[in-house]
Amino acid sequence: MEAVWVGDCRSSDDLDEQVLDTQADQLRSVSQKYDNAKKLWAAAISNLENKIKVMKQEQTS
Repeated sequence: MEAVWVGDCRSSDDLDEQVLDTQADQLRSVSQKYDNAKKLWAAAISNLENKIKVMKQEQTS
């Protein structure tokens, strides 16, 4: 359906599309933040696991 402009008013379809675009942008942003946090937590856990291994080795030596 083609957008119909009447003065400064937008058609309902244009507003719906704008809302969907905004929601999609927000979802992408949240997803990116989640992925970044997940990577940070994975790195922190790996770092702690390595420290625990070193501590166990030092304790048995």
